This record gives sequence, structure tokens and C-alpha cells, in this order.
Amino acid sequence: MSRFVDKIAGQVGTEIFASAWFEISQDDVDAFSVLTRDWDYMHNDPEWAADKGPWGGTIAHGFFLLSLLAHFHGQAGFPTLASDDEYVINYGLDRVRFI
Repeated sequence: MSRFVDKIAGQVGTEIFASAWFEISQDDVDAFSVLTRDWDYMHNDPEWAADKGPWGGTIAHGFFLLSLLAHFHGQAGFPTLASDDEYVINYGLDRVRFI
């Protein structure tokens, strides 16, 4: 059985996956706020955000969007469960910024 890294080695530098679009709802953003206890108006108050925010409505938390990498990782075909011969781990990110 070949390892996953061997399967994709020849594709380095090329696009190997683009995920399908999906909607992030206000309920999703509100649930993330409950978990993180981050209750900023720009995320959780549609009326305030539409009236006073610069985006015309609420926006998702940067850390919420970052946390979706786990979802995209699995969709891209990376192993997400341990097997007898391989396991992929996330050991961190360098230079992640929300500008």
C-alpha cells in the first residue's frame, strides 16, 4: 500500500483540490460565539452590523474561518483517521493573519 504523501508527490505545485461552496449561516456564527465566548456586534448583531458596520451585515470570525481548514483538509482527500501505516497531524500554522 502506498503512502498518501507518495500519492501526491508528483502533484506538488499544481492545484489538486477546490472545495464546493457552502453557506455559513448566522446560526453557525452564533454557535461559534457560544463556544468561544466572543460576542462582538460585528459577528452577532445583524441590525447593528447593517447599520453601523462597514460590511453591510455581520461577518464570520477569523478563527471560525480558520477552523474550517479541518473540513477542507478532509474534503481534499488527506487522511483524517489513523491507519496502520500513516497518520496526518497538524503541527501548526506559520504567519496566519486576519488583515
